[in-house]
Amino acid sequence: MGLLLCCRCFANDLSSLDSAFYSHFKGYAETIAKAHLPTNQSGLIGRNKKWKALYSPRFQLGAGFALRISLLAKRKEPIQLAFRAIEVATDAIDEDGRVNSAIPASIAKMRELSDTDIASAAAFFLGDACLGISALLSSDPIWHHISNKRSSRVSNRLTAATNWLSKRTSLLESADVQAPNRLLFNARTFSACSHLEKDLVRKKHFSQIASTFSELAFKKISKSGYFIEKGGYDTSYQAVAIVLAEELIHIDPQFDTSFQKEVTQASTWLARRVDQSGRLDSSGNTRTCAGGEHFIGRPKKVALIDVFKALAYTGVRTKNQVLLTKAELLASWVEKERHSPSFDPCYESN
Repeated sequence: MGLLLCCRCFANDLSSLDSAFYSHFKGYAETIAKAHLPTNQSGLIGRNKKWKALYSPRFQLGAGFALRISLLAKRKEPIQLAFRAIEVATDAIDEDGRVNSAIPASIAKMRELSDTDIASAAAFFLGDACLGISALLSSDPIWHHISNKRSSRVSNRLTAATNWLSKRTSLLESADVQAPNRLLFNARTFSACSHLEKDLVRKKHFSQIASTFSELAFKKISKSGYFIEKGGYDTSYQAVAIVLAEELIHIDPQFDTSFQKEVTQASTWLARRVDQSGRLDSSGNTRTCAGGEHFIGRPKKVALIDVFKALAYTGVRTKNQVLLTKAELLASWVEKERHSPSFDPCYESN
């Protein structure tokens, strides 16, 4: 009963953000959620689906968000599919909590995964998954018919994995200290998964770790309002950091209230990069587009979905019409242009 009550309190905090977002942007929210749903009971999404096997839970990222939105929509099949995407990812978690990751042999020849890569992959996945499972545990089973046995098994595996990851915080901190978005991924994982943890000592420990990572991230925000990535700014990573921070505002009771103003300022900075046609200016990005970074051999592009979510989340939280309008303009531009052969999320205005 204690766990259920805790999850209800937690989910209600996050559900205020999700509900406002869903109410204001229902169609877009459902479209984003659908993109992170598996098409069958294999549960595989993203690169795992492309590679036809569960290589890493990291590539199941987004299933938790899809589960949250599907629960709000009260649609049984999408709820079950989103849950399955999280459930199958937990097959990569050992009894001791280790979260295993791998990549296809053809790619591994280019670059083998390090201990830091494996820990980071776990951090990406766990926060999103814990948010989804917490929302599921606080919902009425009439909408999904997922047994308590299955949901409890997944919840227990997620907390075991978080405990395993908690012993690798120094590894994450050392690797991510200059990357505020990754610091916030770490913070979200420990905060979100603490709400599933039954052991009070571990729960407190997870919360303390989350606070440490949040504080480190907000040391990397400029006076202009952008999170400093690779010595400058990047609209894509800016958006990711904002989305994570907005979730932390709603799930972490220890999240410093002074950070909320900085999150709003960060979204305001990002909104200025969206013109009246809805096009996002990526000029000057230090990591994506002209920034030149690659992921698994491919150039990094701006994640327009995260830019939309960042503006929308802060907009609904603060009731800021400028941010809401910019989110709408961006989404409309993507909807209009995404099927064009020349569609490119990267765009330099000068």
